[in-house]
Amino acid sequence: MSAAANPLGTRPFHVLVVCTANQARSPLGEVIARELLDRRGIDGWVSSAGFRRAGRPAASGSVEVAAARGLDLSRHLSRTVDERLVRSADLVVTMQADHVQDLAAMFPGSEVSTMALRELAIEARTGPMDVDAVHRWVRETAGARSPLELAARDDLDVPDPIGRDLDHFRRAADEIDSLFRRVFDTWFGGAR
Repeated sequence: MSAAANPLGTRPFHVLVVCTANQARSPLGEVIARELLDRRGIDGWVSSAGFRRAGRPAASGSVEVAAARGLDLSRHLSRTVDERLVRSADLVVTMQADHVQDLAAMFPGSEVSTMALRELAIEARTGPMDVDAVHRWVRETAGARSPLELAARDDLDVPDPIGRDLDHFRRAADEIDSLFRRVFDTWFGGAR
């Protein structure tokens, strides 16, 4: 998409999705969020990472659930979150509340651009917003609370389906889709 047609303004919107191993929830979040942004004509990119060793394929349940949605995770290889990824993102979305604190401990100051997905869906304010307004809103909202406040908030976690049956992967994908959809509908309007 050309920058002139970008509803968010002149620069792309970068979302980084983070979970524990980058094999189940964050890969699903990456492809789901990318599709939702594409359907809205938002110029940007979505990437994902985790805290564990890189180079591992997506969980078979995530691959299967993504394929059923017309999304491809067959070539996904996990990445370990690093400072460059975190600092380059306009928005870092975690699948667990305690991951906000983990990232803040690893990369001091990153908490102002990092929110748990459920937290983000609860807090999202009405748009339309351009990418700079989204970036400012995230920094103001995330900066107004301490990551320590979130650490014990398991009510903000998207349950990890690893080691569970396919139904758990479907529920995780449905929840991730619903939460990202709520945020993007609020900020950018419905899909085209």
